Amino acid sequence: MAVAVAILCRVAAMVLLVTYQFPAGHNHFAFGYETGAIARSLALGEGFASPFGGHTGPTAWISPLYPAMCAGIFKGLGVYSTASAVAILTINSLFSGLVCIPLWRLGERVAGKRCAAWSAWIWAVVPFFWMWPITWVWETGLSALLTTWAVLLTLRLREQQSARKWTWFGLFWGTVALSNPSLLSVLPLCGLYAIWPGWRTQWRNAVLAAVVFSAVISPWLARNQMVFGHFVFLRGNFPFEFRLGNFHNSTGMGWNGLHPAVNPAQFERYARLGEYEFVRQSGYEAKAFVKEHPSEFLKLCGSRFLSFWDGRSLEFNPAKGYAPWMILLTSALAAFGWLFMMRAQLPGAGLLGAVVLLYPLPYYITYPMVRYRHAVEPILVLMMVWLAAELARAVKSRAMKDPGSDEISGAAWS
Repeated sequence: MAVAVAILCRVAAMVLLVTYQFPAGHNHFAFGYETGAIARSLALGEGFASPFGGHTGPTAWISPLYPAMCAGIFKGLGVYSTASAVAILTINSLFSGLVCIPLWRLGERVAGKRCAAWSAWIWAVVPFFWMWPITWVWETGLSALLTTWAVLLTLRLREQQSARKWTWFGLFWGTVALSNPSLLSVLPLCGLYAIWPGWRTQWRNAVLAAVVFSAVISPWLARNQMVFGHFVFLRGNFPFEFRLGNFHNSTGMGWNGLHPAVNPAQFERYARLGEYEFVRQSGYEAKAFVKEHPSEFLKLCGSRFLSFWDGRSLEFNPAKGYAPWMILLTSALAAFGWLFMMRAQLPGAGLLGAVVLLYPLPYYITYPMVRYRHAVEPILVLMMVWLAAELARAVKSRAMKDPGSDEISGAAWS
């Protein structure tokens, strides 16, 4: 039921707010940005290429699965058409709504059925968690779904280990890698957490999972090797993103003036050098900055860490419907909830906290944006619900000691 309500709420908001209408602009670039441009290229038979429009050749700027899905929709409903926008944002709403399933099951394992139900329903009906899936043609909602499933799958694997389950673990993470490689920052943690109790007997199964994972991503790596003539991992743009947030006197939040999507001079340089060389040179520039100004780089990393969790990044990358206080409030409530989880020694509480802190590692050293946080927001919801449950128990316990507080006692839940 929560899944259906969640999807209905998101689709209704998309229709009522008309978020499926994107500004035309140059080449309709605002429709999905790099994702939309690559999907357009695929739909027109030009290959996985040209992430900034034009005809700039093959790309590995982002991972293939989500742009390929968008390309299929473009093929059937029209490139950059309103029908395609409605279809893509509806699928985003589906991904976001489906989060209720692993969130509910994760909540049952960690915090009990009542907290699980509250977490799923809050995710379903609170508008704060709707906006990215219905406004952004990107894998944001899919990433939230994959992250929540990843944590649930890890807890299950720790409890019941077998070759079949480890095979599914490798297959799942291969799919994650082809969807959003940033989530791989928590793969070592999940793998170690799953295998640790019985590593002496399960290490062979872990190797099997690694082989399956490698087999899933190998075709894409082979494609990158063929088109670039060099080894390029799942996404080849990390050195450029590293450069975008790291230079002398940088704010650390990513300066669009260096981006080919915004700066015509940078676009010309990208087109002239080709993606591989453009990214490689950007990486050299960023490494030179770190070498020459190590203390400044560390300060920027600290600032980015805080900005990811307190919402200050919105000052540099505004987003409709969000304000810094909202980000700070949810972060603070989730942090206190996690502390109460640890005090209660809930199963998996340590894993939840580690996933939330480690997932943004790439953004701590490049630059943060509020939408990046959406991948772990289902886990934050569970933490916040546990905090509310603990506070309700405290109120109920105190009310039971005070016979004159029957009304309060009846309102508290456990």
